[in-house]
Amino acid sequence: MRQIVESTQTTTNIEVLVKHITSLIALLIISISFGCQTHTETDSESSSTPSMGSENDGMAKLYIEYRENDPRINATRYNSINNELDRYHYLKRNFEKVAEKMLPEYELEFSRFPLNAPEGADVLEIIFLRIEAPNRIELELSLRTSLDRGEEENDFGVSLTRTVPLRPATSSSIDRDLDIIYSKASEEIIADVLSVLRN
Repeated sequence: MRQIVESTQTTTNIEVLVKHITSLIALLIISISFGCQTHTETDSESSSTPSMGSENDGMAKLYIEYRENDPRINATRYNSINNELDRYHYLKRNFEKVAEKMLPEYELEFSRFPLNAPEGADVLEIIFLRIEAPNRIELELSLRTSLDRGEEENDFGVSLTRTVPLRPATSSSIDRDLDIIYSKASEEIIADVLSVLRN
């Protein structure tokens, strides 16, 4: 009698276990099916949504070449950025910020001299001349710019940008003053460029 009861309990346990396994398998199949469907929908959405690269492909491109004509180090605290690479990065960083607002339809490609641009491309040449504090009040930045459009060359000449640095002069305030003057210079340059590109 005891053996019959134990056998009956074992059979019942096996049946319960089989039901649990069956339920788990069913849930697994549903999960896999749902996952495949979600993946398919995601793929179709991504294929119908244009990528950022394809959007940029439709934008006009402006190549910007930076070089220095006067690499001398002036006796001023503002030449704590006393090498070409630092000055290039100040210009590039601030030019790109200004261009986001003033040249949103153009993709920019910066390069230090020499620039490898395709023939007939729009090339903006920016030549650093000097940055100095001519007196105890002002800071001046001189750049020479021109826009080459294949056979057409537009010489914008020398621009002189001024700002009044804030006091006292510290490393952080100098960095801020340089960002300000390079941003102002970028606005002036882009205004000249737009006068040609949008005519």
